[in-house]
Amino acid sequence: MWSADLARSVRAALAGLALALALALSAAAQGVAPSDFADNQRAFDAAAQAERRGDPHSAIVVLEALADRTDAPRVRLELGRLLFSVGEFRRARAEFLKVYRRDLPYPVRRAVNVYLSEIDRRIGYLQPSLGLANDSNPRRSAASGAYQILGAPFDYRSTAHPVTGLRYQLAGALPLTAPAPRQWLLTGSIDGAAFPGPADYWAASGEVRRENHQRNDALGLGTRWADQQGVRSDGGFLDYERRWLGRDRRLTARAVVSLDHYPTIPDLDGASLALTTIYERDLGPSTSGRVSGQARIGPAAGTLVPWRTLASGLGASRSLRGVKIDVSGDLIVSTSTYSGVDPFFGRSRRDHGAALTLSAIQAKPVFGLFPAITLTAEQRWSSIDFYGYRRAGLAIDFRRRF
Repeated sequence: MWSADLARSVRAALAGLALALALALSAAAQGVAPSDFADNQRAFDAAAQAERRGDPHSAIVVLEALADRTDAPRVRLELGRLLFSVGEFRRARAEFLKVYRRDLPYPVRRAVNVYLSEIDRRIGYLQPSLGLANDSNPRRSAASGAYQILGAPFDYRSTAHPVTGLRYQLAGALPLTAPAPRQWLLTGSIDGAAFPGPADYWAASGEVRRENHQRNDALGLGTRWADQQGVRSDGGFLDYERRWLGRDRRLTARAVVSLDHYPTIPDLDGASLALTTIYERDLGPSTSGRVSGQARIGPAAGTLVPWRTLASGLGASRSLRGVKIDVSGDLIVSTSTYSGVDPFFGRSRRDHGAALTLSAIQAKPVFGLFPAITLTAEQRWSSIDFYGYRRAGLAIDFRRRF
């Protein structure tokens, strides 16, 4: 059962936190006598024995008293896990968040994230994010130079210039039925950027999802709207997601079928299919790694939107306990193939891209949100030079969790 996998995941992550971190250090900080520490250890062992006997409610009573007395991270994590197992999702989330807001090794935080995400899928959530961002080339303008257009030379002066604006995101879910092995939810999101001039973009979506908590999968039907620098699109989509949760690893697969509609460019209308996989696992007591792959196939509509895009990514995260900062990095490489021959340049178009993202996240929250600084760099090479570009960005944002 998946809850047993989650339990093993948290226990494995907590192995790096010696009981001294959970009970002994807490006792020392509060000036607890050795005899009291021994009593705390016996209570913790008694709760574990009650769980093994199949009596989680008695274990919860013992751990609640022990958590109030010691405020130890491991006690609260075990209490949250047991509350989750008996369906006390709101109480479980409260216990997990009390620990999540402390300075934790990244694999422990990642294991707790699994629980918090599963709780979100049962009782709903609201996740805001707001940041200040600078983009050196938001419109992805080509470099200045001489280009051959319609067989004649054209001297182009790049319009690229840095802009600063706000990035925002709001995602939420509202349960339509009570928590159960199979549950219906209404989800929605909006995200975008408010930059000066024509560099704005936004996207919004709404979806009805059927979550199967026993199989760890979900099926959804929804609609989305977007505006990318004046190019509007909308359409419906069918979304399927499956998750495999292991002791120290996790695999997520997702398939989305979309019917896209472009009011001002009808040639781009059509169906598309996007497949995504993400594999994560622990690489040590303070490090985790991930690999990802994505494929998207859409209508063969010319040289404005690719009909096929393939991408792969590699990333890692590490906890720097000495400075109370977690660092994360991801590199994504992609290939995009366009159909037909470009009417202006007389050649077929094929692009290759590389994007690097580096983040430094403060490990303790400020007013419940985690401050982060993110650097991005992107390079696009194209068989038609005019479509190549460079861009870099710097963002300061505040996240609910990471």
